[in-house]
Amino acid sequence: MSDRQRAAAGLLGLGARARRLAIGVDAAREALRRGVAESLVLAGDAGERARERLLPLAMHRGVTVLRGPSAEEFGRVLGRPPVHGVAVLDRQLARGLRAYLEAEPESEQRERLEQRLGSDHPEALAILLRAIQRREQSREAAPIERRQLDVDDR
Repeated sequence: MSDRQRAAAGLLGLGARARRLAIGVDAAREALRRGVAESLVLAGDAGERARERLLPLAMHRGVTVLRGPSAEEFGRVLGRPPVHGVAVLDRQLARGLRAYLEAEPESEQRERLEQRLGSDHPEALAILLRAIQRREQSREAAPIERRQLDVDDR
């Protein structure tokens, strides 16, 4: 485990003790469904089923998906059996994790969605791709807005 992953593991441990994480695929899915998840951390070796259950919903909600340690290491950090997915419920904790963990490339997310949904569900694919575009646009605009806020606050 790299230093960055160790730091992220420490943050995840703190988040678990503070009960600011929805641990496990089902709990993370419910947090995403309710709209309370600030980010999603998937194990680096998360199974296809976990990805299928979490990624489309995370992308629809515009939640950042981060790539975490292996499921075994993830579980060990959280004091549980192997964990494939965790929803982060706290905005500051999510921001800290984004600083240490690598975001899953959106091109990979898009490819998985296209493979999964393909021609069977063209409407759902179109909706999710629009959500990805909106998220990319909001990320491009966010630094400008932050700078404007900083200037206004002085």
